[in-house]
Amino acid sequence: MLNRYSNVLRKQSEESNFWPTFTDLLSSILLFIVVFMLIINAIKTIELERKTEEVNSQAAKIEEIEQQLEYVRGIGESIGNKLVAEFENSGLSLVVDAETGSIKFSGDIFFDTDRTDLKPEFKRQLNEFVPQYLGILLSEEYKNYIAEIIVEGHTDNIDSYMYNLNLSQGRAYSVVRYILSDEFTGFDNKDELLPIITANGRSWSELIYNNDGSVNQVASRRVEFKFRLKDYEKLSEILKENNLNLN
Repeated sequence: MLNRYSNVLRKQSEESNFWPTFTDLLSSILLFIVVFMLIINAIKTIELERKTEEVNSQAAKIEEIEQQLEYVRGIGESIGNKLVAEFENSGLSLVVDAETGSIKFSGDIFFDTDRTDLKPEFKRQLNEFVPQYLGILLSEEYKNYIAEIIVEGHTDNIDSYMYNLNLSQGRAYSVVRYILSDEFTGFDNKDELLPIITANGRSWSELIYNNDGSVNQVASRRVEFKFRLKDYEKLSEILKENNLNLN
């Protein structure tokens, strides 16, 4: 009887010792889980702060580039407006695009069919046009922004593309060659012009169309003067890349 009573007491003692131990273990596990969750949340908070800083930094960079781009665009608009004002009543056979600043000369009165030699009338008009045109682009106000002055030759779509590419290139080259030649005396500082003027033939890649959708062959035959501003393409590309990254 005594042994039986002792066994019961021993069993109760063991059970009473077990529960505090289990409770301590459970508390330790819960504490570990809480600490683990706190660490995970801290890591997520740090990562979120880092990403927020990156986004804010990139947004600031984009804003700066947009401001620079807008400034350069404003320079282009200013030049375009001055070109419009300069040539709107000039009597020359040209059209000024106020938005881009490009100037179109009709090619029919300046070149014979299938020829690249400048006709006397074109030389006369270039003698009047070029000094005024360069007087604006290469003025103290704008010359530091001009990256390139482009003379483009364009043709109609009669004959093959390659034939007209060669013809348009020859016509653009003839214009540049005349402007840089000793025969042309309307602009003295040709050393300043030489590194930035180029001649490009466009064949019939940019035809002009009538309202009914047919090709305007006469208007398509033309010479265009264009200018390119420094850093405009580079800034646009950087802005595009950063916007893509931001998204």
